[in-house]
Amino acid sequence: DGDDARNGRGSWTNAVETISRGVALATTAGDLVLVSNGTYNTVATILINRAITLRGLDRETTIIRGDYPNTTHRGIHIANSGATVECITVTACGFTNDVGGGVRLDGGVLNDCVVTGNMAKQGGGVYVKTYGLVTGCQILDNSSYHADGGGMYIYSCSGLVLSNCLIAANKVDGTATYRYGGGLMLDGGAPVLVGCVISNNVAPSIGGGICIGSAGSPLMRDCRIVGNRSGSFGGGIVL
Repeated sequence: DGDDARNGRGSWTNAVETISRGVALATTAGDLVLVSNGTYNTVATILINRAITLRGLDRETTIIRGDYPNTTHRGIHIANSGATVECITVTACGFTNDVGGGVRLDGGVLNDCVVTGNMAKQGGGVYVKTYGLVTGCQILDNSSYHADGGGMYIYSCSGLVLSNCLIAANKVDGTATYRYGGGLMLDGGAPVLVGCVISNNVAPSIGGGICIGSAGSPLMRDCRIVGNRSGSFGGGIVL
């Protein structure tokens, strides 16, 4: 029951209607955009390119929902190293000709979120490039259409990238050109993964759970890789 003609500040009686409008009004570094429970149907990517925090009431009841394939767009694009998105579910977003169907991180933090049922060329659920932190998230039942990384694709990142996350039931489409990394593709850099569970993901070719590219040198600590499968070799992990 919000109204985008309001300024969104002070109290819930002054709330705006859409998340994109709330983000647009958060013009000062450190601003906090609070999102009440409900399902927010989107027709365009929510771009966060300032050092703000977007926080849902909780990830079970605060839902960003696209309409893929009727509309094609990414759910959220975090494009500032000081930005944080937390306590939100992103679902039913995607496209076949770009990366990161649910969420793309070019820096910043994705915390305590669920990314489920999204589609993209690479990184059906989440795509992280160069740097970024994903912590306490569930990345579930996403798929990549043209290439690898059904659940998540991490490209040329170093440092702590993935912490205490569940990556499960993701897949690479059987007709994809590069059919690697059903759960997770690590391509280049030296990312760090701590306390994660990679389970029940599927790749038609190699690396059902995780595929590590030849240029990558990740560190994995206290992780469980269980119940994944591939059509060729490396059901759990390929290095």
